[in-house]
Amino acid sequence: MHYYIMEKMMCKNMLSHDLNILDIFFLSHKRNDDSIIENLNLTGEGRVGLNGILHTITEVFIPQKARTLYSAIQQSSSEEMASLFEKSGITKVLSAEPATVLLPPLSAITEIGNMDANSLQNEISRYVVTGEKYNFEEPSKQLTSLSKQNLKFSREIKNMAYSLIFESKQNKYVNCIAVEKSNIPSCNAVLHKLSEPLPKYGKSLMDVLREMDNVKQFVMLMETSGLDKSLSDPEFSATVLAFEDDAFDNIYKETDKESLLANKSEVELLMKRHIIPVSLCCYKLCENTLFGNSFRAMDGSIYQSKGFSGHCSHFGNSGMKQCDAAVSDNGVVHILQSPLYPARAYNFINFPLIDSLAIGRPVQEFFSKVPIFN
Repeated sequence: MHYYIMEKMMCKNMLSHDLNILDIFFLSHKRNDDSIIENLNLTGEGRVGLNGILHTITEVFIPQKARTLYSAIQQSSSEEMASLFEKSGITKVLSAEPATVLLPPLSAITEIGNMDANSLQNEISRYVVTGEKYNFEEPSKQLTSLSKQNLKFSREIKNMAYSLIFESKQNKYVNCIAVEKSNIPSCNAVLHKLSEPLPKYGKSLMDVLREMDNVKQFVMLMETSGLDKSLSDPEFSATVLAFEDDAFDNIYKETDKESLLANKSEVELLMKRHIIPVSLCCYKLCENTLFGNSFRAMDGSIYQSKGFSGHCSHFGNSGMKQCDAAVSDNGVVHILQSPLYPARAYNFINFPLIDSLAIGRPVQEFFSKVPIFN
């Protein structure tokens, strides 16, 4: 019953601030003509007694911070998702210590629900961090899940110029996945609802590239250059800007391919343009800025990304076809619409007028073959 008792005598029109109930729970609410704590409705103006005021609400009230983990999952996701967490045994583990819980989207319920008991526990443990209730107050932090996988929690850092022109909302992410809803409280954990399931980790950049059907020639070139060894190294973190087979065929005809493959140093130079030696999700690659972001590739060239609100439209001379196409233990793969030209050739003719014209690409291709720009 202590949920229903406030320490001060307050009329209806005074209920406009956060209320401390018996020094235990701090409740947020909004005030208008009809509603009060947690959007519950009042009936009437309240009855005045000798030692207090009685307000009547329309339904049973339990503060969010007092909800069990099961109840919090049930209300923020679904009964099925709450049952899966319960069935996995994870909720018992979390009963005695603080935790950060990630909720998979509802689209993942069928796949997770079909798992056997052991697989279910392993899967749910990927979404749970114990020992800390992380609420995104710090802009970035790496935590380790119960399954011993690294999870990087981060929120966008927006510069003032951008915030004045565009929206000021700070998007939040776990690894490369957007957080749909954050900071859902329960009595012993904080919950964050993800927009997509966590990827299956335990793979290198080369592993995920080899699994993709449309980048076979990119993989072949990476292997020819010898850079596949770096991308397979768990200690080497990188962002790979891959191009699809059709895009490569459009630029390099058969005779051009033969000439390229005959010179390993040229292949290596080409592929180094497509590797940034730091792992960057899409939202970091095109973080909010009015003038783009610049990144140095492995060959030393500096390329500029274009986009807004964490969505990439271009990188260097190429359009962005698919951001965050694959995520691995040591990096991220993005898919470009075409191979990258040497940065100097691109930057020389990368003026807004030329870049927007139909002749922009042929001009870029011409300068990319001029020795002084390579």
